[in-house]
Amino acid sequence: MKNSFLKITITAISSILLSVIPVSHISADEITQAASVIIRQEEGYAGITAPQGHRIGYVYIEWNVPPVSRTVTTLVPHETVTLSDENEYGFVNDLIVLEIPALSVNVTWDNKDKGVTISRISVFSQGDLPPNIQQWEPPLEKADMLLISTHADDEHLYFGGAMPVYAGEKGKSVQVAYFVDHGILRTRELLAGLWEVGIRNYPLISDFPDQYVASYDAAERFYGLDNALGFQVMLLRRFKPEVVLGHDLDGEYGHGAHMLNARSLSMALELASDESKYPESAGLYGIWNVKKCYLHLYENNEIIMDWTIPLEHFGGRSGWDMAKAGYAHHISQHHFKFRVRIEGPNDCRRFGLFRSTVGPDITKDDFFENIPVAVITIQPTTAPTLPVSPSQEPTVTSDSDASSDPDAGPGKNNVSKEMTVILIFAGAVALSAIMTVRMRDRINKARRKRRK
Repeated sequence: MKNSFLKITITAISSILLSVIPVSHISADEITQAASVIIRQEEGYAGITAPQGHRIGYVYIEWNVPPVSRTVTTLVPHETVTLSDENEYGFVNDLIVLEIPALSVNVTWDNKDKGVTISRISVFSQGDLPPNIQQWEPPLEKADMLLISTHADDEHLYFGGAMPVYAGEKGKSVQVAYFVDHGILRTRELLAGLWEVGIRNYPLISDFPDQYVASYDAAERFYGLDNALGFQVMLLRRFKPEVVLGHDLDGEYGHGAHMLNARSLSMALELASDESKYPESAGLYGIWNVKKCYLHLYENNEIIMDWTIPLEHFGGRSGWDMAKAGYAHHISQHHFKFRVRIEGPNDCRRFGLFRSTVGPDITKDDFFENIPVAVITIQPTTAPTLPVSPSQEPTVTSDSDASSDPDAGPGKNNVSKEMTVILIFAGAVALSAIMTVRMRDRINKARRKRRK
């Protein structure tokens, strides 16, 4: 009984040691050129076979049109494994991660899915993937922040450091949505830009076509105000953000689609908490009342964000640096000569608190000012407060509570570090004892053999 207890204790300590002691990282090798890749799109089939002496760890598919669902079957030594059945989010850039290195991988989909085509397949061995390979998570079910961009590139040009600061540095749950669909080229650019600045949840892109409209009236005629309102209400209800960021009501440089996006959002803020409005999305997602909405360049209750502070998450680069790095991926738009500016008429630092249910900003340096920490990333209840009219100054409907931070409290990190050190030491002692006992056993066995 004593030996059994000792064995269990040592096993537990050893497992903790394995999770604490760092191991050296191994880079994944791209083996695409050496692998055998067969694509029969008309049959709904792609087959990949590893080159001699290699195993497949990852398959990265860049779809032109992704299927509704796809099935992945892998051949590992001595058995066939069905890895997954569904790809319900239709990722354009689709990383397939193989837990067991495979000799071959087959990807199949319903060949009746309209227009499904593959642009490129890349194959990697196991290890750490290159940083440009995107492994997307599904869109958020509950967002801390929702950023609604009109076009691909606006998210960097006019919202500046919002994504790298809040998603990357502060670790907030940030969902990005786009008012128009630009086609596959610009979709790839926007995905690369989002990945660069720390977004990991797949964006939502509307079905509205990308069309230049020179005024608000032209945008309303082309897209339809009711269609725009329905889209905005759906976004607010689906993602249930605490904070939402929107465009300039005057469309930054006068773009009608920017205007319609911002103005329909300003109307949707109240509609989203009324279950009688747009009942279809209310039935799917419930209703929601956003605590705070900031609009770019809104002059009332102005807040000027400092996007020049170095960010540890990005190796000391600032939110402004990262916004420029994200915009650099939008190569198709560079001929327009737009720049991410922290000065001038479209300064990406300038926002105004358009609507609040938690009172006016005082320090004016954080989009989440006055929002209790406890409500962030916690599943919400529907319609927590009555909406405030956009025409009114923000009023207080609930107070922030700094003491609600679950991570607050002196010495918490120190205790954790001390426990880790103790466990490492205890594990090392236990392992040393095991090795000593085993060595003695081997010596004794050797002696007994020699005596015989």
